[in-house]
Amino acid sequence: MKTPTKQLFTLITGNCNSRCIHCTYWENKESLFLDLDTFKRTVEGLEKEGLENVMLSGGEPLLHPYFEEFINYLSKKNLQIKLTTNGIFLFRKSKDILSKIDEFTISMDSCSRKMYQELRGVDKFNDVLKSLEKLKNMGKKVKCSFFIQKYNYQKLPHFIDFCDDMGIDEVSFLVPNKDGDFNSRSSKMYKRILLDEKEIEEFEKEIIPQLKEKLTSYQIKVNHSPNSLLFLVKYFNCFNNNWNCEPLRTRKCSVPINSIVLTEKGRLKPCLFMPYEYENHFVDENKSSMEHSKFKQEYLFRKELFQKHCIFCLEVPLEEK
Repeated sequence: MKTPTKQLFTLITGNCNSRCIHCTYWENKESLFLDLDTFKRTVEGLEKEGLENVMLSGGEPLLHPYFEEFINYLSKKNLQIKLTTNGIFLFRKSKDILSKIDEFTISMDSCSRKMYQELRGVDKFNDVLKSLEKLKNMGKKVKCSFFIQKYNYQKLPHFIDFCDDMGIDEVSFLVPNKDGDFNSRSSKMYKRILLDEKEIEEFEKEIIPQLKEKLTSYQIKVNHSPNSLLFLVKYFNCFNNNWNCEPLRTRKCSVPINSIVLTEKGRLKPCLFMPYEYENHFVDENKSSMEHSKFKQEYLFRKELFQKHCIFCLEVPLEEK
């Protein structure tokens, strides 16, 4: 039975104008931009498989010279448009373009100008504030993400306060991925920003109770519910113990089944956090779609892929029973 591919996650560029300490996209010297025609042919192929929404990301997607063409093309289709961005250039975009985007996720990691510059390597906090204010004045749905690391974990409660004051709709807590990830971030690089044993204890005993209190009193949504926050503690402990611990996840998520990733080089991946890549059969009719179909079948009916890549993944948050 063929399963529908509902979401296309598109990395339209491999370049970025931030210099985040937890990412290496900004180190790319070569201009890496997804071909617009490749994108269109992939979207049109996936529409036949039940595509419902498209996420544009990167790198920093607004660096793409044809960013507005991507948006205008998608706006003519019956698809939800989502954008993940650092927000530095958003306030410069016209309301006409921004109005065509259904949902925005702004990567921030801080709620102060000083820490923003320390973590993200550029003094652009005030530009991001301008973008947030413009989007909220337009009535757009806005999420903000916070990459948890040793330099900012104590500020998480303040970030929740900041987002609530700004009228942000949702906050996402992000963590280093076990195998590195789509941003060329390696597990080795993560070692220098991971919480150590003492910091994890503080996170559990002091930060999480504050978060729980705020999340139960505020209207703002968070990808990790109050009952699932302790999984973050377990995750950091597992990372520091080189994964010699009990699996966090026992059930498969639907991401590799219901979504697909289009890279800036025009290739396909089943998941952002899996190291598998294959030819784009939507672009080259001589290429077979069997590789993607075969992967879905293996993921659904065999344990090996899940056990190798997914048992410690928190990209799809878990719930405490």
